[in-house]
Amino acid sequence: MLTRMQYIKTNVIYGLVSRIVFILLEFIARFYFIKFLGNELLGITNVFINILQVLSVAELGLNNVVMYSYFKPLAQNDYKKLSHLNGLFRYIYNCIAATIFILGMCILPFVHMTISLDNANFNVYWIFFLFLIDSVLSYLFVYKTIILSAAQKNYIISKYDMICNSIRTVLQIVVLVTIQSFTVYFLLKIIFTLIANLLKVRIVDKEYPEISNHNGKISKVERNEIFDTIKSGLIYKISGVLLNGTDNIIISSFIGTVYVGLLSNYTILATSIMSFIVVIFSSMTSSVGNLLHTEDKKILLDRFERIQSVANWLSIVLMTCLFFLSSDFILLWIGKEYIMDSTTVLWRTMIFYLGCFLQPIYIFREATGLFQKTKYVMLITAILNCILSIILANLYGVDGVLLATLISILMTYFWYEPLVLFRDIFDASPKQYFIEIFKNFIITFLLMVLLYIFPIAVKSWMDWILKGLFIFILSNLAAFMLYNKKLGISRLIIEKLKNNIR
Repeated sequence: MLTRMQYIKTNVIYGLVSRIVFILLEFIARFYFIKFLGNELLGITNVFINILQVLSVAELGLNNVVMYSYFKPLAQNDYKKLSHLNGLFRYIYNCIAATIFILGMCILPFVHMTISLDNANFNVYWIFFLFLIDSVLSYLFVYKTIILSAAQKNYIISKYDMICNSIRTVLQIVVLVTIQSFTVYFLLKIIFTLIANLLKVRIVDKEYPEISNHNGKISKVERNEIFDTIKSGLIYKISGVLLNGTDNIIISSFIGTVYVGLLSNYTILATSIMSFIVVIFSSMTSSVGNLLHTEDKKILLDRFERIQSVANWLSIVLMTCLFFLSSDFILLWIGKEYIMDSTTVLWRTMIFYLGCFLQPIYIFREATGLFQKTKYVMLITAILNCILSIILANLYGVDGVLLATLISILMTYFWYEPLVLFRDIFDASPKQYFIEIFKNFIITFLLMVLLYIFPIAVKSWMDWILKGLFIFILSNLAAFMLYNKKLGISRLIIEKLKNNIR
């Protein structure tokens, strides 16, 4: 039996290795996708991904509810309760899969209305149908595989995802180079997603054989609590879809589908880096959930502050690197015709920056069930984002859509969720938290101004690597000065050196 810290370390290591392998192959596959299938088809696929996100409102934000519901019985080894919960969630997820399929088939005849291309030579209905099948199949196993995450065993999920994604991506690259078939390309995705899920289910059945017996029912009180939580999850899900899943649809409808493809190249850079951040912090969620049921609020607050300092450090380094290196990377990777204006890159990077230092808020929201108390502010954020996106898209194009997302976040849950977390979970003032965020922003801003005044030209991959190393070291030095005392980095290094000398 691993300790809480050992689980975190194992989950982080497996998660990071899995993401590194996947992202390297994904960028290679994306290069061949653009080369053989074109930027237009890339834009269409990103629009359809967003449409399926909208349809997945039927999922009700249930993943968070399921994990939150599993924390306590897992901590208490109450397998009878787990079995009852598992049976309930299996039924709900099957209903969700059926609902998404029916909704998808209803809107299938109208998906062409979201595409704005001068010469569309693609069967958009068939492409959308493939996306729909992939989405529906993904819901058939979640009720069981999420037990691994709740039990602090994300490393098992990462291992099977890494193996299946690697084989799948290599085969997809072969398909792109040889027959240039989008259908075969996407069918490979569906097949290997199915294989990965079946392997994970097999592990769950082996490690938790007790939960496969779904006899018995949850009490009426517990059932009502779960469905109250699902209602909160529904609001969060709708809010998340409106906030994150509509930008590409708006850009495609009001500005042009080709711009979705251009922006997606920057987005994949941001989301690839963010996936590493999510691996690090989401690996702590189940441990925080366990901590909530075993330790007092003072220890919980101390753990949050240390996690937040790490997030703040990363936000300085990654924001700076992403802004100054992304366009150079795209230039060397696929060509100068795919580079977007620096202002657009800034707004996209700022969204990344907010997502980075808000990660501790997110994991404590999920682990403590805080989403039940902050659900309506997310809905306000989403509605505000949709209204501002439509208005600003007509005024400023792609920049306006990105700026709308930034404004919406800053005006709402950026400040409200920390306020509720400190008040209701920690019984403390959030004043120091906001001071730290302000100092972080000032340091990041000054660092970016300095690098903008003295630009570094890039003409080759070696130039890009050297520029990246310089920015990485400089930004880490800035973060070190700000967070060394809080995290005790110098003290740990000195103690390590003393132990080695002895």
